[in-house]
Amino acid sequence: MPQLLIRVLALLAVMIAAPASAADDSTARQIVERAFESAGGVAWRYPGTIWLTGRYYDFKGGVEPVVYEPYELYRVQPRDHPRGHVADGKIRVSSYKDGKPTLQIAFDGAKTYDINGPTGEGADAPFWRLTMGFGMIRFALDPAYKLERLPDEAVDGNDAWTIKVSDAVGEHTLVSVRKTDARIVRIVFATPRGLHDRIFSDFFTKPGVKWVQPGRVRSMINGIKEAEFVYTDFAIGKLMDDKLFVIEKGQFAAK
Repeated sequence: MPQLLIRVLALLAVMIAAPASAADDSTARQIVERAFESAGGVAWRYPGTIWLTGRYYDFKGGVEPVVYEPYELYRVQPRDHPRGHVADGKIRVSSYKDGKPTLQIAFDGAKTYDINGPTGEGADAPFWRLTMGFGMIRFALDPAYKLERLPDEAVDGNDAWTIKVSDAVGEHTLVSVRKTDARIVRIVFATPRGLHDRIFSDFFTKPGVKWVQPGRVRSMINGIKEAEFVYTDFAIGKLMDDKLFVIEKGQFAAK
């Protein structure tokens, strides 16, 4: 019998004898529970307040970004989240370029503000509709939410589970959870401007804190990169004055 044929038959015998790999029968809930633990457990689910700082790269003008630094996000996290794509709790986004204020937007629990003061909008303002999507996964295990496992996909070359998280009014976010460490590495959700796709990487933490923070967040609308955020520090449970979430008319007037 020719040597090549012997080798082929031997290889086929090994393939036939080898047991099939076990099917991944993880449920959507089990995957989300792993993601919760990987992100920091109870401290991640109920942080109280969140403060992030870093740099904001704005690509909306073309290939080369405009860089804003510092970029800061302040968040008073609510205990429940009945609608996943509108503002709740309290939020403040603050960025500067060359020492001058640029993007300044806030939500005080009822009203939305921009750099010029009150906008007359509430929790359903277009800005929040475009950006509020990550909270869906934080509240995904609440009774009002529904979970569905979808086909797996790779994110940045790493195998990931895909979970559809739906809120009480039927809106949803797709969440990718990396299989190797259960990190949340991607979310996708519909907005008035199209599909918002956000990818998380470069995770880091701090001594004595269970919270795990993505150091890099890439943000695409309809597949086109619009923004990138590089976070360099965070704080959980930081005391935040209510005044931080109110922007008065004329507060940022030119001097």
